[in-house]
Amino acid sequence: MLLEALPTFVPRQFQCLSPFRFERRETPRWKLEGSASVIALGAELGETFELTTLEGAPWWLQGMCHQPQPLPPIGAEVSVGFSNPEFRHSRATVERIETREHCEQGTRVALRFIDAPVA
Repeated sequence: MLLEALPTFVPRQFQCLSPFRFERRETPRWKLEGSASVIALGAELGETFELTTLEGAPWWLQGMCHQPQPLPPIGAEVSVGFSNPEFRHSRATVERIETREHCEQGTRVALRFIDAPVA
């Protein structure tokens, strides 16, 4: 059935027309062994940083950065490679950067892999 053929009022029509979405905070997460090397693409081309203490979720990667240099801005596209040869490299977008003052843990960085559904 074509969406144009829908009558003017269909119960929950907004659910039929909206793109697929999921709430990443409600999805399961798992710890990943090793580290991830991240290389900025685009305007920040060549800026690199390392992520450790990795956590994965469907379409997402989160880790801690302990380097003092500036990180690419939110929305920047990056290339991600892994120290674990079982994981495949991919492209992602920087979605969140959380710097914790007075904390030795570093900066938490969240990446959303390209072509992931938008939450």
